[in-house]
Amino acid sequence: MSNRNKVRFSIKINGKRGKFWRAEIQPYQGCEISAGLVDGLGVDTIYLRFDRDNDKPTTYVFRPDEALAIINVLSGALWSGEIAK
Repeated sequence: MSNRNKVRFSIKINGKRGKFWRAEIQPYQGCEISAGLVDGLGVDTIYLRFDRDNDKPTTYVFRPDEALAIINVLSGALWSGEIAK
């Protein structure tokens, strides 16, 4: 079930029901990438979701420090690619 048009939705992750609030959304080649806040999943308070056309959505949940670490390594990878050119 897709929640593409919903800013607020709830789904189960690892047997726990979380309440999700979408803060950002980026359409990209038959996929919608979104991120936001989640409540009800303990220390995991940030989510990243890939909602592909004709496929079941994939949702990842993170602690805030994990989300920052991912942003940092992805940013480093992008810049490394530019510097290597």
